[in-house]
Amino acid sequence: MSISQNNTLICLTPVRNEAWILPLFIMKASEWADYIIIMDQCSTDGSREIARSFEKVILIENNDPTYDEAYRQKRLIDEARKLPGERKVLFALDADEIISLNWRYSKEWEIIMNARESSVLNFPWLTIIDYEKSWRLPKRKSFAFVDDNKTSHSGDLIHSTRVPIPNMKHDVLNLEEIGIVHLKLLSKKRNRSKIRWYQAFERIKYPQKNAIDLFRTYNNHEAPRKEELVDNKLEWIVDIENKNIIDHIIEIDNDENLWWDNEVKELIEKYGTDYFKKIDIWDLDFIPYKEINDPRSILDRMVHKWLIGTIKQRRAVLTRVIDKLLKKVW
Repeated sequence: MSISQNNTLICLTPVRNEAWILPLFIMKASEWADYIIIMDQCSTDGSREIARSFEKVILIENNDPTYDEAYRQKRLIDEARKLPGERKVLFALDADEIISLNWRYSKEWEIIMNARESSVLNFPWLTIIDYEKSWRLPKRKSFAFVDDNKTSHSGDLIHSTRVPIPNMKHDVLNLEEIGIVHLKLLSKKRNRSKIRWYQAFERIKYPQKNAIDLFRTYNNHEAPRKEELVDNKLEWIVDIENKNIIDHIIEIDNDENLWWDNEVKELIEKYGTDYFKKIDIWDLDFIPYKEINDPRSILDRMVHKWLIGTIKQRRAVLTRVIDKLLKKVW
């Protein structure tokens, strides 16, 4: 199969205070993308300056601090459609994600390059746990779209589908060899900070959600199903210079300036401690909390202790039964 020569590959990435990983992300995206559109949202850590230093990057500003995935995805897509190119393939990646490095020689790359207009490309999502293992979600995720320049994007406030999905019949390509490699768990403190923020955010935006369900949702990475654990393949994470991506992260990780922590503190100050007492955000190592009193009752603490202690047994029948009972009385 010969590769279509009229492809314009565009990477779409929203950014907020991702300076710790942004150079690595842009370097890897620059290997395959013709353009990298980065939309920065009020970064204070030098992310914009880093983005401007790379030739392929187009930097746009999002000066609204409101978290809204649908809005930022639509803006990125709209910007991509302004660029020259007969046939555009849009890839929607976060700054802590890369395309697995075997894209260079996999036959699936040819399939992507020759996919028909309006095709949605679904990739395995591989979250690196350590040097040996990754967590592969059972369902593929839509990370790319062969643009038809007409399908509108309909997203959600949080955990949104990233690319346009046509309403009418369209091709769906499920890839197997090439995956999207998620690096979030390689920075445990950073990931924990993000989980606190997500739970606080959902408490405000979706108050009907139960705190137990929120905990289970955001801590499922601590105990993946056995069948979801896969051995890392070197071709996913080792580049042409024989450098392991994991080594890159270990070298550059810096868990300072975690904006999620400061945002959670601001939310607590705005809504009050009692509003958040049932959700799992009261970590002792969370520095901004040192001047905030822990509002939890003895029962609240006992429930949180139960949830933490049963992370690995969360699918067990007894755990699920007790969770169900707790939802009724707590």
